Amino acid sequence: MGISRFSRPALDEAFAIGLNDIVLSVRPVVEGYTIDGAASKDLDDGINLIKSGDNYILQVSISDISSVIKIDSELFKTAMERIETKYLSSSNIPMVPRVLSENILSLLPDDLRPA
Repeated sequence: MGISRFSRPALDEAFAIGLNDIVLSVRPVVEGYTIDGAASKDLDDGINLIKSGDNYILQVSISDISSVIKIDSELFKTAMERIETKYLSSSNIPMVPRVLSENILSLLPDDLRPA
């Protein structure tokens, strides 16, 4: 299996994951803007600036994969082996399958996501 490919058990786990009300209800709703580049597909970093009186509050949001990937699962083991998404000149080698990194765990406009 090449480094860019995932094992069948890891892919099966990834496709079985969905966001549910419990995952989303334990966190406050935060609005913001992605700071990932225009060509990025995995939008996992965001910011929001709020004026509070004479002060400003900077909120930083990072996609929370730990809310849906369980410790000791095949996905967890794979992510720990890869430890990061590797960015190449024309593509990337994701830490988790794209169905997660580019969809369920991506901070997409107008969609609630765990962060």
